[in-house]
Amino acid sequence: MTIPFLVIFFSQIVGLRASIVGSGIAVASLGGIGFLTLVAGQIDRRGGRPVLLACMVTLAIATVIYPWGTSIWSFLAITAVLNCASQVYWPSSDATIASLTKRALDLVARLAKDDPEKYAQFWREFGAVLKEGVSEDYSSRDKLLPLLRFASTHEPGDEDKTGLSDYVARMQPGQQKIYYVVAD
Repeated sequence: MTIPFLVIFFSQIVGLRASIVGSGIAVASLGGIGFLTLVAGQIDRRGGRPVLLACMVTLAIATVIYPWGTSIWSFLAITAVLNCASQVYWPSSDATIASLTKRALDLVARLAKDDPEKYAQFWREFGAVLKEGVSEDYSSRDKLLPLLRFASTHEPGDEDKTGLSDYVARMQPGQQKIYYVVAD
């Protein structure tokens, strides 16, 4: 999205040839992908959050100093730093989201176990989101399944009170499946 503006800025305003600008962006992008393979281990070792923070600071600084990249070498250096940081951004943000999701689901599971009344209130507010999470976030599915509550013909009223483990405990001998309807 920003590449056409970079080419226009550096070729028309700064005076660099468009072919040099395009080649510099392409080489810096490839360098950023290579840099990602070197830095991916840091995301695993240090966690996504510190790497994401460093990445965001680097992106901000490189973006701010971009207009001062008036020579070929300063343009290439800033572009390389910017592309390296942008290549690291997405994996580190994904790792951060995954760790926060795990932590949040652990807290919700503890609430469901320790305080069923508060969990029932939580479920009334956010139950639809948790049900959606089972189909949207496959990696968290096993943690979400025990948190789900459903309306049942074994409970009075139409409130979601029955957990999946309750359904499984009531299954008839030889019953292999539980059928359900998903709708908005």
